[in-house]
Amino acid sequence: MAVPSPADLLVMAIRSGSREMCEEIVRKHPDALKGCDSEDGATAVHWAALTGSAEIAEWLIGQGASIDAAVESSGMQPIHWAATRGHTEVIKVLLKLGADIDARDVKGTTPLVIASQCADRHPWPCNPPTRQTLVSDTAWRHTIDTLCVASDRIHSPDASSVRPLLRYDHTVLVFYLVEQRADINLLDVYNDSALHWAAYKNNGQTVALLHYLGLSADAADLYGSTPMHLAAAQGALQVIEYLIEATPNAEALVKVKDNKGRTPIDVARERGFRHVLATLSPLNPSPLMRFFYLVMGQGGAGDKLMFYFFFVNSFISAVAYYYMAAVVDAPMRHLAFCVAFVGMVTLITLTYMTDPGFISTTGEPNKRYRQALELAADGRIDEASAIGPLCHTCHIARPLRSKHCSVLKRCVNVFDHHCPYVHNTVGAGNYRLFMAFMGCGLVAIALAGVCCLCLLYTSDAADEEDS
Repeated sequence: MAVPSPADLLVMAIRSGSREMCEEIVRKHPDALKGCDSEDGATAVHWAALTGSAEIAEWLIGQGASIDAAVESSGMQPIHWAATRGHTEVIKVLLKLGADIDARDVKGTTPLVIASQCADRHPWPCNPPTRQTLVSDTAWRHTIDTLCVASDRIHSPDASSVRPLLRYDHTVLVFYLVEQRADINLLDVYNDSALHWAAYKNNGQTVALLHYLGLSADAADLYGSTPMHLAAAQGALQVIEYLIEATPNAEALVKVKDNKGRTPIDVARERGFRHVLATLSPLNPSPLMRFFYLVMGQGGAGDKLMFYFFFVNSFISAVAYYYMAAVVDAPMRHLAFCVAFVGMVTLITLTYMTDPGFISTTGEPNKRYRQALELAADGRIDEASAIGPLCHTCHIARPLRSKHCSVLKRCVNVFDHHCPYVHNTVGAGNYRLFMAFMGCGLVAIALAGVCCLCLLYTSDAADEEDS
């Protein structure tokens, strides 16, 4: 068995988290600061960055270790390794000591791009292809094997040590790097931006933040792939739904073709992602589906088909009741029906016209959103969590019991549901009106039903007398 080199011993001490051990090894073997481990060719500062040991990293650099040494095979510096795990505190130390925030590895990847692609892995919606299959099949993606292999060897934290940072994912680090003037427009050698990588890795929060900061959703890489293509290739439904909602002309986005002549729908079909096809296909419907939408409506904020259907159906019902009332002698019941019917029509109109409780996307909610990200980026996770849940689509901190409405594309206070019959979302602003509308409708239906039964009874009695 080979004897570990001083650099290997120093790496072992760093991975154990013992600064005392590191100091002892460096005292006996000063050259360990400049050496690389035998397995990865990485320096001690690389491993301190990867393990999140900000204190040890600062001490190593203070003792003369290089802050910008690169792994020969990948060209990655310690700041890249820190970005793979979202270690914001380590990156703060490295930047303070002079690290280049836009440092590039051999594939032109910056720490911002790595932070965008290395968030916690999401479960696959179906059987995932292997990493090798993805690369050989698509030809327009490259892997980050160096990052994955290195980071996977680090021991996982105990469940008790998992902090609320997980809810912020790597979005915190992305936000911090941008705040520190990282160039979001830098592309790797494949012309992929941070947004491309975040979409490919199904990092929905990061996609929303980068798009909010100005990266284009229709930019194509060297192979003609947009973020929508890459999300479709991975079955990243969360990202696809966001891009559809946040892009003014989503229909044009799903029709963009890559260098192989494939649209995002084609890519999803090749991968067998039916859930993605179900989301994308309505944006590029077949002639048969176009006819179906013409007749039945397509849904969404601009479709009032069901709203109009309700009024037409109500008018027909009122006319039918009028003719039944001429036969059935029950004036008080008919008066009650008229009151309930007028109340129903009035209340549905008020429900439609009333603000359901939209939360402003400017002012205090947006200020609290940025404050939460800044607190999280500063390591004050508990304070950031206390602000409340964040919506990375509206870019606000949401109050409790609020939710983002995917139809109206706004966050609604005390969100209940979106009702196509009232053509509005039901929330804190119109919930009482909606319930009153439902109550009047129920009374009107019940009275109409009683009138029908009375009419049938009257008709049967008349037939018996005739016979």
